[in-house]
Amino acid sequence: MDIMRSVVGMVVLLAIAFLLSVNKKSISLRTVGAALLLQIAIGGIMLYFPPGKWAVEQAALGVHKVMSYSDAGSASIAGSTMIGYAALGVPVEYLLAASLMAIPGGILFARLLSPATESSQVSFNNLSFTETPPKSIIEAAATGAMTGLKIAAGVATVVMAFVAIIALINGIIGGVGGWFGFEHASLESILGYLLAPLAWVMGVDWSDANLAGSLIGQKLAINEFVAYLNFSPYLQTAGTLDAKTVAIISFALCGFANFGSIGVVVGAFSAVAPHRAPEIAQLGLRALAAATLSNLMSATIAGFFIGLA
Repeated sequence: MDIMRSVVGMVVLLAIAFLLSVNKKSISLRTVGAALLLQIAIGGIMLYFPPGKWAVEQAALGVHKVMSYSDAGSASIAGSTMIGYAALGVPVEYLLAASLMAIPGGILFARLLSPATESSQVSFNNLSFTETPPKSIIEAAATGAMTGLKIAAGVATVVMAFVAIIALINGIIGGVGGWFGFEHASLESILGYLLAPLAWVMGVDWSDANLAGSLIGQKLAINEFVAYLNFSPYLQTAGTLDAKTVAIISFALCGFANFGSIGVVVGAFSAVAPHRAPEIAQLGLRALAAATLSNLMSATIAGFFIGLA
């Protein structure tokens, strides 16, 4: 029954992507099918077949060994997000598998949501640049520094705007919820309730579906690190969640798909190509949807193979 539920979950995620597609007639079934099979194959090799599981476990041991070189665990390499997640108790083998499965998953849902309508005509032979090349190293360094400053300022400004918008929405939701006795209502809690049925279809037990939906909602509204931080206590206590639920949640949270990331992308590209800003902003939410669906598909596939084991 659980295996069939995971299969249904994969179909549901593909159906959601199909419904959100901007041009359903242009979807290449060959590309979509190949990407889906590759994502499933990577998941099967790394989570089900003994040689692949052994390789992933050895890689995970290597990560833990690197962490052990510091007295504070991961303090010496705090800049590595994978080490940070592992320090919270997230299984490293799941992080490694999710990172690889995200590659075909991204292609899969990008092709579903925004299928190519014509072949690309861009090549190195027909590229042209209007900017005058720098005359010296000093000019190149100065130009690069100014461009970097422009990008950093653009990203910071847009991210602050996105964070402020999320805070405003949470304030409104909390205020309205307070009238009805729900003082702690927020965007992430609402997303949690909305995503609970989807988490169940993906393979999570119904008793844990609200938790899974809430964590996915936190990842979308805030970021994946906060979601993993709130997931960590359940990982520290053995028996709180079953192995399949741990795997599904670990995979679902492993990605940078959140509203703040849209701000980073829009801010960076708008700084260097302001004339493309409307197009980039329009694609932002679609990119967020594709990335989120890719994470959820990886989680569903992981639950499928964990259930088979």
